[in-house]
Amino acid sequence: MQPLLSKQQCSAARGLAITSIMLHNICHNYHFSIKESEFEWAIDQTLRWGDYLQHPDINLVIQLFSCFGYIGVAAFIFLGGYGLVRKYEQGKQGDAPFGAGRFIFNQYRKLLALVLVPQLLFPVLQLIITHHTNVTLGGLIAQFTMTTNFLTMFRINPFIYWYLGLMMQLYIVYALLYRFDSHRARVWIPVALIVVSIVMHNVVPPESLFGCLMRDNVFVGLLPFSLGMLAARYMREEHLSPRRAACLLPVLVVMFLGFTLNFVLWGIIYAVGAAMFVCMARLLRGRLLKAADAVGKVSALIFVLHPLTRYINNTVVASFIPHSYNTMVIIYVVLTALAVWAYRKLKIDTTVNRLIAGK
Repeated sequence: MQPLLSKQQCSAARGLAITSIMLHNICHNYHFSIKESEFEWAIDQTLRWGDYLQHPDINLVIQLFSCFGYIGVAAFIFLGGYGLVRKYEQGKQGDAPFGAGRFIFNQYRKLLALVLVPQLLFPVLQLIITHHTNVTLGGLIAQFTMTTNFLTMFRINPFIYWYLGLMMQLYIVYALLYRFDSHRARVWIPVALIVVSIVMHNVVPPESLFGCLMRDNVFVGLLPFSLGMLAARYMREEHLSPRRAACLLPVLVVMFLGFTLNFVLWGIIYAVGAAMFVCMARLLRGRLLKAADAVGKVSALIFVLHPLTRYINNTVVASFIPHSYNTMVIIYVVLTALAVWAYRKLKIDTTVNRLIAGK
């Protein structure tokens, strides 16, 4: 039996997800854009989106990704859990000894190698363009130790790197749970984590400090991450045929929009969002699949480099065409593609990996 998602489909789903995230992170910065309900439940923004659809304008795509593009994060977290099971439980490394400490260190080293150069380049870029930087030594330490999630009251730039700290926490969760290898445990433990995530969302006051910290840390990721593990272990491609995916996707879209209107349902919106991207990946064929796969293969570099190109776009590009927002988005996409190409051409990613690995 074939897995739910092939390797190419996983990569394609990552490609779709990073495109959604990248566009969201530029579009929601514009003063006129409808904001998202990512970290705080904002029903007024969803209602504003409904009002906007009655009289859409040339900025429709910007508004779409500004309000809803953040959901690509859910797909990344889901694929993180899915990929770990495929690699360490079902892949070539499935029979190899699993050391929790070594696993956690290796994952941290990979994340550090990924973020090290872009994070150091960001304050340099700020100094070149504006002769000022808001990156502090404490901020750098927090970024490199993956602890910015615990410091959400401070705006540590680039803020988008909070996701790396979240994944580090989820890697630790997976490492600690790996020892429970019985069939029952591999079912009920992810289910228990899902229940904990939902209960915490509904019990903790959302306006409290702990409520804010909870949404920036592991609790927000337990739901899609656990679903990813369960999908890898128990779902196969025949469970979600292209026909079923085509029928399910519009239902999920309606659910996603509806769930933003209710606080309780908003707590499980990441599950709906992850399922949307899985369906889209199952539906892709031919050139679309290859294109999404190609983007997915460099999704990690897009993730760490797009805050730099966004900064260039919001400062330098915006000074030349201050009100041409759609044009700025196109330039931003081109700049990001060029940055990824240059980063790979100069082999910066492989060099940093070797240095951190001590090779």
